Amino acid sequence: LKTPINDGWEVEKILKTKYGYEVTFLENAGKNQIIDALKSLKDSMSPSDALLIYYAGHADVGEKNKNEGFLQPIDSIFKKEETWISYDEVKKIIKSIDAKDIILIVDACYPGNVLRGVEEVTNLNLWEESQAVIAIASANYNQPIRDEWNYSNHSLFALKFLKNLKKLNTNTKAYDLFARLYTEITDESSNSQFPQNPLYASVDGHKSGDFIFFPLIK
Repeated sequence: LKTPINDGWEVEKILKTKYGYEVTFLENAGKNQIIDALKSLKDSMSPSDALLIYYAGHADVGEKNKNEGFLQPIDSIFKKEETWISYDEVKKIIKSIDAKDIILIVDACYPGNVLRGVEEVTNLNLWEESQAVIAIASANYNQPIRDEWNYSNHSLFALKFLKNLKKLNTNTKAYDLFARLYTEITDESSNSQFPQNPLYASVDGHKSGDFIFFPLIK
Protein backbone atom coordinates (compact mmCIF):
# COMPACT_ATOMS: atom_id res chain seq x y z
CA LEU A 1 0.00 0.00 0.00
CA LYS A 2 1.18 3.50 -0.86
CA THR A 3 -0.74 5.84 1.43
CA PRO A 4 -0.97 4.50 5.04
CA ILE A 5 2.42 5.83 6.18
CA ASN A 6 1.74 9.27 4.77
CA ASP A 7 -1.75 9.20 6.27
CA GLY A 8 -0.22 8.33 9.63
CA TRP A 9 2.35 11.11 9.45
CA GLU A 10 -0.28 13.72 8.66
CA VAL A 11 -2.70 12.49 11.35
CA GLU A 12 0.16 12.51 13.86
CA LYS A 13 1.10 16.07 12.90
CA ILE A 14 -2.36 17.55 13.31
CA LEU A 15 -3.16 15.66 16.51
CA LYS A 16 0.04 17.03 18.05
CA THR A 17 -0.11 20.60 16.81
CA LYS A 18 -3.82 21.40 16.85
CA TYR A 19 -5.17 19.04 19.51
CA GLY A 20 -2.22 18.67 21.90
CA TYR A 21 -2.02 14.87 21.75
CA GLU A 22 0.94 12.77 22.74
CA VAL A 23 1.35 10.42 19.77
CA THR A 24 2.95 7.01 19.33
CA PHE A 25 3.33 6.26 15.62
CA LEU A 26 3.92 2.62 14.66
CA GLU A 27 5.23 2.54 11.09
CA ASN A 28 5.04 -0.83 9.29
CA ALA A 29 4.44 -2.55 12.62
CA GLY A 30 4.20 -6.31 13.10
CA LYS A 31 1.53 -8.20 15.02
CA ASN A 32 3.40 -8.42 18.33
CA GLN A 33 4.45 -4.77 18.19
CA ILE A 34 0.85 -3.63 17.68
CA ILE A 35 -0.55 -5.86 20.42
CA ASP A 36 2.21 -4.90 22.87
CA ALA A 37 1.62 -1.20 22.16
CA LEU A 38 -2.12 -1.58 22.79
CA LYS A 39 -1.56 -3.52 26.01
CA SER A 40 0.94 -0.94 27.27
CA LEU A 41 -1.85 1.64 27.25
CA LYS A 42 -3.40 -0.15 30.23
CA ASP A 43 -0.49 1.13 32.33
CA SER A 44 0.03 4.54 30.75
CA MET A 45 -3.54 5.89 30.53
CA SER A 46 -5.46 7.52 33.38
CA PRO A 47 -9.22 7.88 33.98
CA SER A 48 -9.06 11.51 32.83
CA ASP A 49 -7.33 10.77 29.49
CA ALA A 50 -8.82 10.57 26.02
CA LEU A 51 -7.41 7.91 23.70
CA LEU A 52 -7.53 7.90 19.88
CA ILE A 53 -6.34 4.79 18.00
CA TYR A 54 -5.97 5.15 14.22
CA TYR A 55 -5.22 2.16 11.99
CA ALA A 56 -4.43 2.50 8.30
CA GLY A 57 -3.34 -0.57 6.35
CA HIS A 58 -4.46 -3.99 5.18
CA ALA A 59 -7.45 -5.84 6.61
CA ASP A 60 -9.62 -8.80 5.63
CA VAL A 61 -12.77 -10.64 6.61
CA GLY A 62 -10.90 -13.92 6.99
CA GLU A 63 -11.68 -17.35 5.62
CA LYS A 64 -12.45 -19.29 8.80
CA ASN A 65 -14.33 -16.58 10.71
CA LYS A 66 -15.92 -14.43 8.05
CA ASN A 67 -18.01 -12.42 10.50
CA GLU A 68 -15.05 -11.45 12.67
CA GLY A 69 -12.65 -9.39 10.60
CA PHE A 70 -8.91 -8.92 10.97
CA LEU A 71 -6.17 -6.34 10.73
CA GLN A 72 -3.20 -7.54 8.70
CA PRO A 73 0.09 -6.15 10.07
CA ILE A 74 3.30 -5.97 8.07
CA ASP A 75 4.34 -9.52 9.03
CA SER A 76 0.98 -11.15 8.27
CA ILE A 77 0.98 -14.18 6.00
CA PHE A 78 -1.56 -14.71 3.23
CA LYS A 79 -4.49 -16.91 4.36
CA LYS A 80 -2.90 -17.58 7.78
CA GLU A 81 -5.28 -15.95 10.21
CA GLU A 82 -3.07 -16.82 13.17
CA THR A 83 -0.64 -14.16 11.89
CA TRP A 84 -3.40 -11.52 11.74
CA ILE A 85 -5.04 -9.48 14.54
CA SER A 86 -8.76 -10.01 15.04
CA TYR A 87 -11.02 -7.08 15.76
CA ASP A 88 -12.32 -9.02 18.75
CA GLU A 89 -8.80 -9.09 20.21
CA VAL A 90 -8.36 -5.36 19.62
CA LYS A 91 -11.71 -4.54 21.23
CA LYS A 92 -10.97 -6.80 24.20
CA ILE A 93 -7.74 -4.92 24.91
CA ILE A 94 -9.44 -1.54 24.44
CA LYS A 95 -12.15 -2.50 26.92
CA SER A 96 -9.45 -3.09 29.57
CA ILE A 97 -7.91 0.39 29.18
CA ASP A 98 -8.87 2.80 31.95
CA ALA A 99 -9.28 5.98 29.90
CA LYS A 100 -12.15 8.43 30.06
CA ASP A 101 -13.12 8.26 26.40
CA ILE A 102 -11.71 6.09 23.59
CA ILE A 103 -12.16 6.16 19.83
CA LEU A 104 -10.92 3.49 17.40
CA ILE A 105 -10.68 4.54 13.75
CA VAL A 106 -10.07 1.88 11.09
CA ASP A 107 -9.21 2.88 7.52
CA ALA A 108 -8.75 -0.38 5.61
CA CYS A 109 -10.65 -2.77 3.38
CA TYR A 110 -13.87 -4.20 4.85
CA PRO A 111 -13.47 -2.07 8.01
CA GLY A 112 -17.13 -2.26 9.00
CA ASN A 113 -16.44 -5.69 10.47
CA VAL A 114 -15.07 -3.91 13.55
CA LEU A 115 -18.68 -2.86 14.21
CA ARG A 116 -20.41 -6.17 13.54
CA GLY A 117 -23.00 -6.94 16.16
CA VAL A 118 -23.02 -3.52 17.85
CA GLU A 119 -25.67 -0.85 18.06
CA GLU A 120 -25.48 2.82 17.21
CA VAL A 121 -24.88 5.24 20.06
CA THR A 122 -28.06 6.86 21.33
CA ASN A 123 -27.03 8.51 24.60
CA LEU A 124 -24.77 11.35 23.49
CA ASN A 125 -24.70 13.31 26.74
CA LEU A 126 -22.29 15.94 28.05
CA TRP A 127 -18.56 15.24 27.90
CA GLU A 128 -18.23 15.70 31.67
CA GLU A 129 -20.51 12.72 32.19
CA SER A 130 -19.24 10.51 29.39
CA GLN A 131 -17.45 7.18 29.44
CA ALA A 132 -17.38 6.51 25.74
CA VAL A 133 -15.84 3.76 23.63
CA ILE A 134 -16.54 4.60 20.00
CA ALA A 135 -15.43 3.20 16.66
CA ILE A 136 -15.46 4.69 13.18
CA ALA A 137 -14.93 2.51 10.09
CA SER A 138 -13.97 4.15 6.81
CA ALA A 139 -16.35 1.89 4.86
CA ASN A 140 -18.90 -0.88 5.37
CA TYR A 141 -18.08 -4.51 6.20
CA ASN A 142 -18.32 -5.66 2.58
CA GLN A 143 -16.52 -2.72 0.94
CA PRO A 144 -12.90 -2.79 -0.23
CA ILE A 145 -11.34 0.65 -0.55
CA ARG A 146 -8.93 2.31 -2.93
CA ASP A 147 -5.42 2.88 -1.55
CA GLU A 148 -4.89 6.37 -3.03
CA TRP A 149 -7.71 8.72 -3.94
CA ASN A 150 -7.28 10.88 -7.03
CA TYR A 151 -3.49 11.25 -6.78
CA SER A 152 -3.80 12.89 -3.35
CA ASN A 153 -1.23 10.64 -1.64
CA HIS A 154 -4.01 9.84 0.86
CA SER A 155 -6.90 7.43 1.10
CA LEU A 156 -10.31 9.04 0.64
CA PHE A 157 -11.13 8.67 4.32
CA ALA A 158 -7.80 10.14 5.46
CA LEU A 159 -8.18 13.02 3.01
CA LYS A 160 -11.57 13.98 4.45
CA PHE A 161 -10.60 13.24 8.06
CA LEU A 162 -7.55 15.50 7.86
CA LYS A 163 -9.50 18.23 6.08
CA ASN A 164 -12.17 18.29 8.78
CA LEU A 165 -9.71 18.09 11.68
CA LYS A 166 -7.97 21.15 10.24
CA LYS A 167 -11.28 23.03 9.93
CA LEU A 168 -12.67 22.36 13.41
CA ASN A 169 -12.68 25.48 15.58
CA THR A 170 -15.04 24.40 18.36
CA ASN A 171 -15.24 21.35 20.62
CA THR A 172 -16.87 18.68 18.44
CA LYS A 173 -18.42 15.30 19.17
CA ALA A 174 -17.09 12.37 17.16
CA TYR A 175 -20.59 11.74 15.83
CA ASP A 176 -20.84 15.27 14.44
CA LEU A 177 -17.44 14.87 12.78
CA PHE A 178 -18.51 11.47 11.45
CA ALA A 179 -21.68 12.96 9.95
CA ARG A 180 -19.57 15.38 7.91
CA LEU A 181 -17.21 12.60 6.84
CA TYR A 182 -20.10 10.33 5.88
CA THR A 183 -21.67 12.95 3.62
CA GLU A 184 -18.41 13.93 1.92
CA ILE A 185 -17.13 10.37 1.44
CA THR A 186 -20.39 8.85 0.19
CA ASP A 187 -20.99 11.77 -2.18
CA GLU A 188 -17.50 11.61 -3.66
CA SER A 189 -17.25 7.82 -3.95
CA SER A 190 -20.81 6.84 -4.88
CA ASN A 191 -20.16 6.69 -8.63
CA SER A 192 -16.65 5.25 -8.36
CA GLN A 193 -15.40 1.68 -8.59
CA PHE A 194 -14.96 1.72 -4.81
CA PRO A 195 -17.99 3.30 -3.11
CA GLN A 196 -17.53 3.84 0.63
CA ASN A 197 -20.20 4.08 3.32
CA PRO A 198 -18.48 4.83 6.64
CA LEU A 199 -19.91 3.49 9.89
CA TYR A 200 -20.03 4.82 13.45
CA ALA A 201 -21.10 3.04 16.64
CA SER A 202 -20.22 2.32 20.23
CA VAL A 203 -18.29 -0.87 21.01
CA ASP A 204 -17.89 -3.11 24.03
CA GLY A 205 -17.04 -1.09 27.13
CA HIS A 206 -19.07 1.97 26.15
CA LYS A 207 -21.21 3.42 28.93
CA SER A 208 -22.33 6.88 27.88
CA GLY A 209 -21.57 9.99 25.89
CA ASP A 210 -19.24 10.45 22.96
CA PHE A 211 -15.59 11.10 22.18
CA ILE A 212 -14.89 14.83 21.89
CA PHE A 213 -12.30 16.60 19.73
CA PHE A 214 -10.95 19.67 21.56
CA PRO A 215 -8.94 21.91 19.21
CA LEU A 216 -6.30 23.96 21.03
CA ILE A 217 -5.83 26.22 17.99
CA LYS A 218 -9.09 27.82 16.91
